[in-house]
Amino acid sequence: MAKKGRLIHRLRGGVKVISILVTWMLENSVDSADSMKGRGYGLPGRTAFSLYRFNKRDGRLLLFFAACLGAVVYALFSGSLHYAYFPLFTAEFGGAVSPAAPILYGALCFSPIILGLTEGIKWKYLTPRG
Repeated sequence: MAKKGRLIHRLRGGVKVISILVTWMLENSVDSADSMKGRGYGLPGRTAFSLYRFNKRDGRLLLFFAACLGAVVYALFSGSLHYAYFPLFTAEFGGAVSPAAPILYGALCFSPIILGLTEGIKWKYLTPRG
């Protein structure tokens, strides 16, 4: 935009770009200030500390994730899990853990969705109805 044409046209284009960027920056700063004010930034009693304790449910979930990931990584690096995508999709399984590896990988990938759905259902039934 500001690379071709006479000097005056290049200057006008450059000023227009700077004006757009400054306007955009100011709008974003107003949005950030509103968000910070809404979250109580700068208030005297506000703190960012949150007390969180690692409980048994977290440990079981971590153990589940580690087991799934370990089995998939073992199957991948042992060479017993092989996929080919071109020219057609083929899967070759070998070894003891490799038939379960795609299932465990799917469980690992879909676990955030499943956890979100179960938490949503719990939230729905535990909140008072008005």
